Formats: sequence, C-alpha cells, structure tokens
Amino acid sequence: MSSLGAILVACLITSVTAIPQPANPQPNCNNPGMSNGILPECWEILGMTDYTKAWWAANSTKCNAGTGFSTCFMQVYSLGASDCTGIKPSTCTSPDPTRYTPQEWYVLYNIFAVNQVFYSLYSAISNANTLASERAGAIVSLLNPPVTSNVLAHDLLGALSAGLALLPGPSGVIAGTLVKVAQQVPGVGSLLFPVGTTDSRLAQWANINNEVATVVQTYQSSVSDIIPTINNNIDNFLKFAGTGNFSVHPLPDLSDESDALLQGLTTFIIGKALDASNIHINRAVNLNVQQLQQSSGDGLAFDTGCATGYDAEGICGPYWYDPTTTTTYTLNNYKTMTKSYHDQMETMFGNWTSGNLLLGGNVRQLDDLDVDKEFTDCPSQPGYVSNGCKGTCGDSSGSTFEISVPNGYLGAYLTSPNPNDCVCHT
Repeated sequence: MSSLGAILVACLITSVTAIPQPANPQPNCNNPGMSNGILPECWEILGMTDYTKAWWAANSTKCNAGTGFSTCFMQVYSLGASDCTGIKPSTCTSPDPTRYTPQEWYVLYNIFAVNQVFYSLYSAISNANTLASERAGAIVSLLNPPVTSNVLAHDLLGALSAGLALLPGPSGVIAGTLVKVAQQVPGVGSLLFPVGTTDSRLAQWANINNEVATVVQTYQSSVSDIIPTINNNIDNFLKFAGTGNFSVHPLPDLSDESDALLQGLTTFIIGKALDASNIHINRAVNLNVQQLQQSSGDGLAFDTGCATGYDAEGICGPYWYDPTTTTTYTLNNYKTMTKSYHDQMETMFGNWTSGNLLLGGNVRQLDDLDVDKEFTDCPSQPGYVSNGCKGTCGDSSGSTFEISVPNGYLGAYLTSPNPNDCVCHT
C-alpha cells in the first residue's frame, strides 16, 4: 500500500464504530421482521457466533463435498436458487424473516448483507472508471508535470484502495468495518488492498488516463473475488458478521460513493504531479495569514491577498489555512518563484481533493517556514536573495538590497523588511 494509503487506513481503523441506530433500550431480537428487530447488538445477544459454528459442525455433511458455508446453509433452508457468492445482479435475495427462527434468519440476512455491501462497492468502482481517467487527465493538464517523469502503477492501485477511508456517514462506517476486519483476514486483505497485483511498470504522465483506467479495472476484479472468499468460508464470514455492522436495515449503499472513493487516488496523483513539477508545499506553523495581514497591513513587505478573509475552500491569495492546527500552507516553485498557485488550488480543492487531504494530512514532505526566521527544518532555498526586483529600491545614498522571494512566501522578509530593500514576490 502507498504511504498515503497506509496513513488513511491507519486513521480509519482507529475510529471504526458501530453503525448508529435509533435508541432502543430493549432490543427485540426475537422478532427480526419488526422495524426494530434488525440490530447490530442482536448478533451477540442471540449468541450467533457459537450458534453458527455449532450449525456448521452438525450440518456441513448434508451438502456435497466442497460446498462452501453460505451455499450449504442456504441449500439446507431451501434457498439454493439464491446465489450470494459472487457479483451477480439480482441473484442474492433478502430472506423472509417470517419463515425462520431468529438465529437462522440472522445468518441468512448476514450472508445477504455481505454480498450486497461488496456488490455495491464493486458498482462504485465500476461507476468511477471513466471518472477516474477524466480526472487524472485534468490534473496532468492543470499541473503539467514533465512528460518524461512517471509514477508506479501499483502505487496508483494502493491509492485507489485507500479511498475507502474517505467515505462519509453510514457508508464510511461500513467501509471502516471492511478495512478493519480485512486486516485480520489475509485472504480478504490481499483482495481489498491488492498491492503487488499490478506489475512494477512506470505509468507515464502522457498516458495517465489509460493507466488509471487499467488500475480501476484491476481493483474491480480484485473486489469481485472477495464475496466468495468471505461467504464460502465460515471463519471469514464470522469475522465480518460478528461485528454486528451487517445486521442493519437498510444496508449502506456504496454504489453512489464514487466521488469519495476516488479522492484517495486523485490526491495521490496530485501529490506526485506536484513533485514532478518541482512544486513544493510550504507551511508556517501557528500562523493565520489573514490575521497577520489585518494586524500588520502596510507593515508587510507585500500584500498577501488575505485581508478580506478565506473563501469556502479555506484559500486566500496563494495560501490555504488549517484552523484546526492554526497552520498556513502554500505552494511554491523555486524555479519560477513569481508564480501564484491560487487558481490551481481553487481547482484542485473544488473538484478532486481538499486542503486537509493534500496539505493538512502531512502525507508528503513539507518545508516549514517561520515569519521570524527562514526555513526551520531545511536549508534556505537557492534564489531567495537575488537581483531582479522591478522598480526603484533604496534611499538617496543608493543603498539597496534586492530580494526575490516565492509568490507564497511567509518568511522573515515579509514581516521585517528593511525600508531600503525591495522584496519581490510577483
């Protein structure tokens, strides 16, 4: 898995909770057909794990040799025509709660639920295929990385699978369950996070659209193999059903989450394109650049463009502000220091990623800036002090110091300019 994927998944695993349900002080687990009878806690209350193990030990021989758990269970209860072991539309149907005991029904419903959740994930990936290619092409057009640079195809696959960590609401909770439990079941984890299933070929930026389409198809094929891996193996099935998060109605539908699913991939592509284009992420810790502009005004070496505040994306001028950590971020290219990346940030954060994912997540190498010092965690970049300022600098004696800084500069020359100096950022 890519570093981005590992961080996103690690963050998700620590925050998985049960799917919220209406308050019910007395769960009616013995009447699953009632509106309050499908509850996560009923799996434990009814002793479903022990029941299912005992059932399999007593009944597995009733089915043909080699028949998987879910197929056998459904055959015994006359549901053999319903196939819940693969990606097959309309072949896996929800069981009728009036025909079975509560324990029988909870097993049957969880077999159905596992199938439906992963089928909806498969559908979301399918819906994302064309969208992913279009977005990858648009990112390359926006940031224009050198055509001779590239990115590893299997890193793209890892970033795509990491998108599960970004799903919102109930979809995010069930996705969190998938991720957490998959880490405990190697046969499933290798399919949900199929690192190594693509070769180590280099995906050229000039052909990124086709490469991304191939990666999406690879992931979709991998996910299609998950359902039989779970439902036909009783131990794998109990790992997932035992969380209780599949004992809910209605089931979360991931098929409409293509946008959120793609955010991991597009954020990764943006980061790689920034690197290839020599665009650095800089940050100033404990600095609100808007407040700095408002409090200092004409005392600054140049106008930051932040006097009127941040827009809906958290951007002002060439800066993005994270209010949670009180940190200001900016993008700079040290070879073309007068360039502002304001428009690029607006496009990226409005369509493909967010400031928090790309910048605030700290998933890439950052250069720290301090308004009282130069860089605090790396050497000063070449080209910061140079001739080339436009206009007249200095006093009547001709004492001048021409200083060229990046457009998104937040260093000491911004707050403490010498009156005889010109600080150029455009």
